[in-house]
Amino acid sequence: MFFKEKVPVDLGETKISNIFIDIFMPMANGIYVMVYLLGYRYACEKIENINNKTIASNLNVPLSDVLSSWDFWEKKSIIKKHRESNEEGDYSIEFLDLSKLYLENMTPASSNSSYVSTTTLIESVENENIRQMFSNINYIARRDVTPNEKMKVLKLMEKYNLPAKVIEFAYDYAFDNKNTTHINFIESLLIDWYEKKLDTYEKLEEYFASKSKRFASYKEIYKKIGVFNTLPSDKAKALMNHWLDDLSFDLDMILKACEIASETLSPKTPNLKYINGILEDWNKNNIRNLEDVLKEQVLWDIKKEENQKLKENNINKKTTYKTKSTKSTKFHNFKQRTDEYSSLDLKNIVLKRNKK
Repeated sequence: MFFKEKVPVDLGETKISNIFIDIFMPMANGIYVMVYLLGYRYACEKIENINNKTIASNLNVPLSDVLSSWDFWEKKSIIKKHRESNEEGDYSIEFLDLSKLYLENMTPASSNSSYVSTTTLIESVENENIRQMFSNINYIARRDVTPNEKMKVLKLMEKYNLPAKVIEFAYDYAFDNKNTTHINFIESLLIDWYEKKLDTYEKLEEYFASKSKRFASYKEIYKKIGVFNTLPSDKAKALMNHWLDDLSFDLDMILKACEIASETLSPKTPNLKYINGILEDWNKNNIRNLEDVLKEQVLWDIKKEENQKLKENNINKKTTYKTKSTKSTKFHNFKQRTDEYSSLDLKNIVLKRNKK
């Protein structure tokens, strides 16, 4: 049971539509929800001189997160941007009427709509697959699905040509990840999947398997650079996707770049831009595996040693020969040993170092 304490002083309230709470809020991460709610409060109270920078400051989040939030809600068609200038993030937000949006999407528009009658519902129960589907949904949802909800499910199946296993998958996903099995949220999930062409159980399994693997990669990268308990922003995800997809680097190579960045930067707080520079350089020089990286490091160490010797010889030369005319020595024709190393020589050096 949930109830409110009665207070003697009214300090103001912002009424939020249940449609937002039931359907849209479970779709988003915490920052997106906070941005929407604070912006909606400003809109309801008609507070002037408020912009996206104000919201970022009040919520103590980067401006980029605020802008990403509005991009997300715009894609869900519940807000509309009104640009003020060409400056990034300089636009007003119009909050659309969720009741109107809901009714337009739920009410049958014509006699050709896929409305499901009670007769159709009764007939569908005679279908073994449908009967089993609703039985499975009851188990997943830990409750009995209502007749009205069954009608909506059948309507969605007919409208989008979805098999029973996709419907079950939607309920399972909603319960496990969002702790809800509200039919409105189930509907939003199914529409979103349909638009992504995820209209079979096999496609959904493959999609979420790859998504889970990618999220695990993000987590490994953040862990390597010492960032814990923080979700990557959309900008950070885009950069890491660039490494994995566009540059086609394995996770081991990316983690190696993170390690090098940690050892190079002082203090040891590598950022993603620095790591991106390392990976872009590797891609340009066709360094594709850890052995290539080790060879480069060995070659770099050798060159560093030779340059140090060259520097020491120059110092000794200046100290020893102070006269104007000096006799030419072998050092004038000095050639770094690294110029003579073949790929086989480098490979042997790498093997020796590994044995140590």
